[in-house]
Amino acid sequence: MGTVRISCPHCATVLEVDVEAGIVVHHEPPRETRRQLDFDERLRAVEEEKRRAADRLEEAMRHEKAKERVLEEKFRKLLENAPEDDGAPHIRDIDLD
Repeated sequence: MGTVRISCPHCATVLEVDVEAGIVVHHEPPRETRRQLDFDERLRAVEEEKRRAADRLEEAMRHEKAKERVLEEKFRKLLENAPEDDGAPHIRDIDLD
């Protein structure tokens, strides 16, 4: 039947397997290796991620506070421009039939 080439999704190693015998005939190591970060580099990266997350949260909080103020101003404007209600029921077109 022949051989089948299988690629590992995790480490990118390529295996060539003989289907009939069920054995690995050939293997190719991954072309590029991932660089391992030392503890200090990873710690700095995590701190940078925390700082960026805090900045995004602060920006979102400012946006929400500004949004509340803008909506309040729009509501006040619409309330000032709204016609006075005399308490009488409004006549609808359907009521005239």
